[in-house]
Amino acid sequence: MQLAGIDAARYENDGALIILDSERAYQPTLEENEKYSIVNILTSIMTKQVKVRDKKGITLFSDLGTFILNNRIADLLSYELSMPLRFNSPVRPFCFYHKDDFNVLQE
Repeated sequence: MQLAGIDAARYENDGALIILDSERAYQPTLEENEKYSIVNILTSIMTKQVKVRDKKGITLFSDLGTFILNNRIADLLSYELSMPLRFNSPVRPFCFYHKDDFNVLQE
């Protein structure tokens, strides 16, 4: 996979880049007590990578449109409200919405 001229496969192979399907990442899991597997992935795999690579933190880009596409507005609101104002870990999260998603939320 090419990302802006960068060989993403190289970074994926060495663990510096993780690309997850948001459809899977934000679905409730049956096997775990945690509601969203993305939280588990973030706190376990990626924070370990920060230590292993001697980096300062993680940048997480999230597309939350899957909630709206699947008509899970209540789950989206619950998820957003469950996020801390500040993370006690080296995480810088960015959440993305399509501009048309805001029309759905206004309803």
